[in-house]
Amino acid sequence: MAEHGVTMLQLSASLFNYLVDEHPRAFDGVRVAFTGGESGSVAHVARIQALHPGLRVGNGYGPAESMGFTTCHTVVEADLAGAALPIGRAIAHKRAYVLDAGLRAVPAGVTGEIYVAGAGLAHGYANRPGLTAERFVADPYGGRGERMYRTGDLGRLRADGVLEYTGRADDQVKIRGFRVEPGEVAAAVAGHESVGQAVVVTREDPGQHAPGGLRRAGCRSGHQHR
Repeated sequence: MAEHGVTMLQLSASLFNYLVDEHPRAFDGVRVAFTGGESGSVAHVARIQALHPGLRVGNGYGPAESMGFTTCHTVVEADLAGAALPIGRAIAHKRAYVLDAGLRAVPAGVTGEIYVAGAGLAHGYANRPGLTAERFVADPYGGRGERMYRTGDLGRLRADGVLEYTGRADDQVKIRGFRVEPGEVAAAVAGHESVGQAVVVTREDPGQHAPGGLRRAGCRSGHQHR
């Protein structure tokens, strides 16, 4: 970054947090830094902005199915007093909705599921027609034939229209920005001949240096194999 005069960064939240913790001088010449892929850390953003008051930080959100960020939020001082960073508003040519089970928009302040649409939306999953039909659904708020993607993420709109992420509608977790489905892991473990039953849970690992509060997946089976 120093050698090439980097002035703008886009990093996964875990890598952003690691640089803040271990290499804060890496941001010396940076004017704008984006964090995303996982929930942004209020503490790390506050720390790096205290060291570099002129640094602008953007918190981006968007699944791979919508090709990068769908929403983005420029962090302001008031955000640093909250428990989580907002994920902002939809960027140009993209849309984000917060809907109930009937695909109706929920009022501001009410939690619903986040759906994304617009430019860059994938056509579906290769050779997975069932999963494609489940996740890519008709967009009642778009043009003729347009679809939207059901993210499985929960969120709510503030009164000013800014979107906040509040969690998952299922048990999917992210580890270093990668999606992990505990059910798939449990099924793979349970398929071993020496395992009778298996369940997968996530936990913090206090004995492991894990930037950004990295969650690790732990699996326990009927024979206590790990």
